[in-house]
Amino acid sequence: MLHKFKSIEEIGRFSKLTHKAEPFTRLSLIFGRNGYGKSTLCSILRSATDGQANHISMRRRLGAIRDSRVETSWASGTTYAYSAGRWNACPGKIYIFDQEYVSKNLHVGDSVTRENKRSLLPVVLGDDGVALSEKVISLDKEQRAVSEKQKVQEQIILARCRSLDASKVLAFCKAIIPENLTDKINDWEKRVQLAKQAAVVKQKPNPSTLELEGLEVVVELLSETIDGLGENTAQRVAHHLAIHDLGLRAHNWLEYGSAHAPQDSCPFCDQDTRGNDLVAAYKSFFSDEFKNYKARIDSLTGVLAGLGKFGALVHANDVEFAYWADLCNLSVTPTLVADEIEMVREGLDKLKALAEAKQRNPLEIVEMGTDGPAIHNAVGVLIAYNEKVAAANAVIDQARADTTAIDIAQTEIMLAKWHALAERAVDPVKAAVEEYLSADDTLRTIRTDKAAAQKALTSYTAATMTARQTAVNSLLFDFGASFRIVDAKTNFVGRDPNTEFAIEIGARKVKAGDRSDIEPSFKTVLSAGDKTTLALAFFIAQVNADLKLADAVVVFDDPFNSQDLDRQFQTTSHIRSIGASACQTIVMSHDPRFLNLIEKNADQLAVRTFQLQCSDSGEGSITQWRIADELKSLYLQQSEMIREYASHQKILKGQTLNSIKQAIRPFLEDYLRLRFPGRFPARAQIFEMAQSIQNAGRDDPLSHSTTNLFALNEYTRSNMHGGGDAPVPNELRTHCQKVVAIVGSY
Repeated sequence: MLHKFKSIEEIGRFSKLTHKAEPFTRLSLIFGRNGYGKSTLCSILRSATDGQANHISMRRRLGAIRDSRVETSWASGTTYAYSAGRWNACPGKIYIFDQEYVSKNLHVGDSVTRENKRSLLPVVLGDDGVALSEKVISLDKEQRAVSEKQKVQEQIILARCRSLDASKVLAFCKAIIPENLTDKINDWEKRVQLAKQAAVVKQKPNPSTLELEGLEVVVELLSETIDGLGENTAQRVAHHLAIHDLGLRAHNWLEYGSAHAPQDSCPFCDQDTRGNDLVAAYKSFFSDEFKNYKARIDSLTGVLAGLGKFGALVHANDVEFAYWADLCNLSVTPTLVADEIEMVREGLDKLKALAEAKQRNPLEIVEMGTDGPAIHNAVGVLIAYNEKVAAANAVIDQARADTTAIDIAQTEIMLAKWHALAERAVDPVKAAVEEYLSADDTLRTIRTDKAAAQKALTSYTAATMTARQTAVNSLLFDFGASFRIVDAKTNFVGRDPNTEFAIEIGARKVKAGDRSDIEPSFKTVLSAGDKTTLALAFFIAQVNADLKLADAVVVFDDPFNSQDLDRQFQTTSHIRSIGASACQTIVMSHDPRFLNLIEKNADQLAVRTFQLQCSDSGEGSITQWRIADELKSLYLQQSEMIREYASHQKILKGQTLNSIKQAIRPFLEDYLRLRFPGRFPARAQIFEMAQSIQNAGRDDPLSHSTTNLFALNEYTRSNMHGGGDAPVPNELRTHCQKVVAIVGSY
C-alpha cells in the first residue's frame, strides 16, 4: 500500500511536490483541478510498476536543470525511489485507469487502432494469458532478430554472388560443392566462349596433321632388295655408273634407253648389242619390278622433303590449339617442345642420309647401325603427335557440332552457378553461409515453438475471451449502456497477437476498428461517454479477474470524465467494491461531487480525502481536504459567475464562457436539492425535476419556473459530456438570467 509521495522533483508541472498530509489509506480520494498534476502521478505509478523510465522522462518539467527524482513510502516500510533514469525496485502490481489506459487499450480519438487491439489482449487475458501472449511476442521478436541476422548474411552472399537469386540462397547454402568444381568451371567457361564464337567456330579450320604417309615403312625399305635380280648385274650397273661418274640422273637415262632402244642395237651408235652382257644387265636392272622398287625408294625423298618444315607446322598448330583450348575440353594439347623438335630434326637428318645412300644403290641393304634408335624415336614422336592432333580434332569437330544446340543464356547461368559455389569455399561468403545456415536452423526451431505457443494461447483465449466478454457486458448493463460487445476473440494477424470485438446496438454490429466516412462505425455509434464507459468496463473486468487483487493497488484518474450523469452511481459503486477487495484504491478527480458519492457510502475507517495542488512556480503539495467544504465553495463560485454574467455580462477571473455554461446544470440541480431536501431522487436531473414540478400543478412554489427549467435543460444538454459548441454571449446571458429568475436572491 502506498503511503506517501514523499518527494517528486522536476516532473510534469512540479519543480517539487511534497506530501503534507496523513498517509494514504486503503481508499484514498484525491481532489485536483485539471492541469494540477493528476496525470503526472499516474505516469509515475505506471513507471514504478512496469519499470519503464519513458513514462517519467517524457513528462520531464520544461526548463528543468536538476534530474527528475521520485521518492515514495509504502506500508511495508520500503522506500521505492526513482533517480538517474531508473527505479531501485518494483513496488508490485498497480492497475491504473486514466486517459493513457484508454488511448492505449481501447481507442485513440474516435478510432480503434491495431495497436489498441494488440495492447488490449493482456487486459482481457489476465496474467496467465499475458504469459502466453508474451511468449508468442518474445518468439516473434526472436524470429525477427534472427531473420534480420540471416538477412545480413544473405546480403553478403548476394553481393559476392551477383547471379544468385534471393529465393535460391537457402538452396545455394545447402548445395554440395563437387570435388571437380574447377573442372566444371573450366568446362562451362569453354561452353560460354564456344557459344559466343559459334559463327567463327563454324568457319575456322582444324589444326593440321603432318603428312607421314610412307614414313612408317622407310626403315623397313632401307633393308629391302629385289630377289632374283643378280647381284653381279646390279654390281655391273653400279660399277659402270661409278667409273663413268654419271651420277643419279644416269639411272633415269639408262632406264629410258633400255626401254626404248631398238631391238639388238644401240640407240646412239646403232651397233649390234646382242651378246653384250652389260646391255643385258641394263634390261634386267630396269625391269618393271625394279621400277616399282625404285619408286618406293624415291618416295623416301618426297616424304623426307615434306617433313623439312614440320617445326613450323607444329608452331602454327600451337597457335590454333591455344584458341581451341579456350573452347573445348582437350584432354591433351598436342605440341612438341624445342628439345623434341631438335631431336626429331636430328633423327630425320640421319634417316635422310640413309635414304640417299639407298637411292644411290637401291639393291644394297642399308644398315641404320648406331643411328637406329635416334631414327626410331624421331619417327615415333611424329606418329604420336599426329595421333594426338587427330584425337584433338575429333573433340573440336564435336564442339563445332554442339554450337547449334547451345543456349548461351542458360550456359551463362550454369557458369555463374559454379562460380558462386567457388565463392562459397572462401571468406566472406564461406563465413556468411555458415551463419546463414545456423540462423535457418534456429528459425525452424523458433517457428515450431511459436506455432505451439500460438496454439496454446488460442486454446486458452477461447475460454477466457468468452468469460471476459460476459463480464464486460455485465458491467455495461450495470452502467445502463445501450450497447454490448460481441464476437470477442484473438487472432494472429500481424507480428503480435491481438484482439477483435464488435459493438452490438440493437440488431446491428459494428466491428471495432472499422472506419467509414459513409456508414456507421465505432467513431459514430458511440458517444464520448459511451467510449469512456466501455473502457471503464474493460478495466474493471480486468481488475476483478485478478485472483491476487488483494496484493494490488488500483488507481482511477477521473473515471467519470465525459460519462452520462445517470452512470455516476454505478461507477462509484464498482469503485467501492474494488476498494473492498484490493490492497489499496486511489481515486483522483476534478469533480468533488463525484468524490463525495464515493466517500459518503464508503467505510469511513478506510477512506481519507486529499487535495493535490500546484502553484505557478511548480511548488506542489498533497494536503488534507474536506469534500463538504469544496462542494460549498464550488456552489457559491458557480452562483457568483452565473449571477455576474446575468447582470453585467462580465466573466469572473479564471472563468470562460464555456465554464459558465457548464456550471448552469450542476448549480441548478444542487440548488433544487438543497431547497427541497428529499423531494427529488439523488440522481435526478433538471428534466426529471421540471417534470415533477409540472406534474405537481399550479400550487407548486416553482410551477412558474417550469418553462425556464425545460429551456435550460435543452440549452445545457450538449455540455453534459464536456462537449458542445462555443456559447454565444448574448444567448448565454439570457439563460443565466433565467437561472437568476428561478433562484432569486439567496
